[in-house]
Amino acid sequence: MTLELTIVPCLSDNYALIIHEQATDTTAVIDVPDAAPILDVLKARGWRLNHILITHHHDDHIAGVEALAQMTGARVIGAAQDAARLPALSDAVAPGDRFPLGIQTVEVIDAP
Repeated sequence: MTLELTIVPCLSDNYALIIHEQATDTTAVIDVPDAAPILDVLKARGWRLNHILITHHHDDHIAGVEALAQMTGARVIGAAQDAARLPALSDAVAPGDRFPLGIQTVEVIDAP
């Protein structure tokens, strides 16, 4: 089981991380400062986005989430305790929760 990590420059001083799990063709992005560069990478690689993972509420991490979710149908996963400051979540998670990412399992941690 191979995970591919792609760093996507966004805005003038930020980035997003795309994780692609080859065994199940599952793709997730961590944070979305801007949807356009992420869409460009997904299209160039032929990947379908399944999950958007949000680390925290700062605008330079969430500004493109709503647009990207709408364009791709990806599930949006973020902290339940911060849900009021995040774009609409498909899944609100807490430390210790686990969810599948393809055949991988992601464990949510708290990083205050």
